[in-house]
Amino acid sequence: MKLNKIIALLFALTIVAPVFCEDDNQNEKIFDQTENYSYTKKDFRHISIAFTEVLLDNLIVNAYGRMVMKADYAKIDIDTMWDNITHAWVWDQDRFLMNQLGHPLQGSFYHVAARANGMNYYEGLGLSLTGSFLWEELMENSRPSLNDVVTTPIAGSILGEIFHRLYCEVLNKNQFLAFFVSPQDGFNFFITGDRPVAPNDHISDISLYFGGGVSGGKISNSELLSSKNNIVPSFGGGMRLIYGEPYRKRFTEPFSQFNVTFFGHGMPGDFEAELFTDGMLFAGTTSSKQTYTSFGMNLIYEFIYANDINYAKTGLGFSLKQENLISDETSLRWNANVNANLMGGSENYYLNSQEKFYSENGLEQRLYNLGLGGGAYINAEFENKKAGLLRLAANVNGLWYIPPAIQDEGSEGGALVFFCQADYEHKVYKNWWLGASVFYYHKNDFYKELEDIQQDYFRAGLYILKKFGD
Repeated sequence: MKLNKIIALLFALTIVAPVFCEDDNQNEKIFDQTENYSYTKKDFRHISIAFTEVLLDNLIVNAYGRMVMKADYAKIDIDTMWDNITHAWVWDQDRFLMNQLGHPLQGSFYHVAARANGMNYYEGLGLSLTGSFLWEELMENSRPSLNDVVTTPIAGSILGEIFHRLYCEVLNKNQFLAFFVSPQDGFNFFITGDRPVAPNDHISDISLYFGGGVSGGKISNSELLSSKNNIVPSFGGGMRLIYGEPYRKRFTEPFSQFNVTFFGHGMPGDFEAELFTDGMLFAGTTSSKQTYTSFGMNLIYEFIYANDINYAKTGLGFSLKQENLISDETSLRWNANVNANLMGGSENYYLNSQEKFYSENGLEQRLYNLGLGGGAYINAEFENKKAGLLRLAANVNGLWYIPPAIQDEGSEGGALVFFCQADYEHKVYKNWWLGASVFYYHKNDFYKELEDIQQDYFRAGLYILKKFGD
């Protein structure tokens, strides 16, 4: 993801975000809710359409790889299919962006195909697993990948459910923009003429922010390997989105409440992109006086991509969230979570810095390590209508690098990853806020055959924020 793509995405968000929070009454002339629309339902016709769309998705992705990218993996025939079916699955050596972002996006299309045709979240997860299995066995000439069949359906279902619910949110307001929010939903609407049944929950808050600042860091083992202590300027922005009611609603329908944070910044030759999602599978609640608490299981997808940082996580966790209304003007909100890392990845600096896609033995190798593990995070917001909002967040993760997945020139081991952020925002006019932010990332790699590495990175800056909605 280069800097120009990050800028293009941020520009697109500035156009789409206001549509999410428009008053429905202003759009009655566009889509009158009383009109007799046809809606999808889970019957044989729609289930067949969903499965067909998954097959079509696989064919399109393969055709793009074969005809546009001229990729070797896409050159398939009956022999390659039979070879995959009759051989064991492996830990693949594909690149970080392909495995940790490309496959989740591919899985999101499978999931949306199910949801757009009346199937529920778990049925969508099952269809995502089916689509991933068929892709690994039939649509590539490389051995079926164990890590992909975890990341594609699970991370894909997280992103797919978010895309689907946001599509439903936008559809009644602007059908054209809705297509770009979830193309798979839009395609299904085009071929069937049926709208998905909209969820009962809606976006409760969405914010866009733009600004600039500085960033720097260093990477070292027994000596300094790389340094950015000269401090470089950077510019960018992002989005924070809260869907549903985080603290006061009990539910069993997955993703009735989720959070999304996207951030991108940089300068030519130096960039960073972050995506954090947190979707509740179910939630229970309790309350006392002015305190509201919710708790339940959630799915997590985290992604950081920068010059020297490759970090990704697909996890399952338990969350405890609470809102304390201290007074009419003051509130405290926090969210604590412990989680298992179902499939994660983090760069191997020795390979990544040299872009050693092939070892001295001529074997293809990943520039990052695959791992399992666990983690925890806590976020807190203290808000006073006069003083402003203070937001603190900390995230720690332990990774154990999977021995059979080690690259030819890699090493067994693990990593401890910690990152934290502090933001202060003050309202200046209506829904416009000024903010200041500091972010710090630290990673320790512990290797068996290579020298241990320590990595530090930080950024700090000022930004302008626009809140949409209430």
